[in-house]
Amino acid sequence: NFLTLRDDPGDNLPVSRSGLDCFPNPFRDYITLRIEVPTAGKYKLEVYDLQGRLLNIMADQEIGTEAFYIDWDGRDSNNQILPGGIYFVRLSGKDQQLNLKLIFVR
Repeated sequence: NFLTLRDDPGDNLPVSRSGLDCFPNPFRDYITLRIEVPTAGKYKLEVYDLQGRLLNIMADQEIGTEAFYIDWDGRDSNNQILPGGIYFVRLSGKDQQLNLKLIFVR
């Protein structure tokens, strides 16, 4: 869904790729997020509502350069199922910030 390319100021060629993708979207029971980062390090994966309120921190951990998968079942940090609607997932860390729109159908 979102792909970020960072350019090296010396030669203006893309030098790193970051990816944040999901399936299925829209989702009913759970959604699988696929994360791919160019540099291993500590990353945070958070869920926000349309008003920008933080609802859940799905991951706050070290992630390597291989593809990383995580499932989300539409629950907030209090383990309550959220209402159907549009949510945003943000991946941040190591000079990266990627956002992804999710549609939760209940």
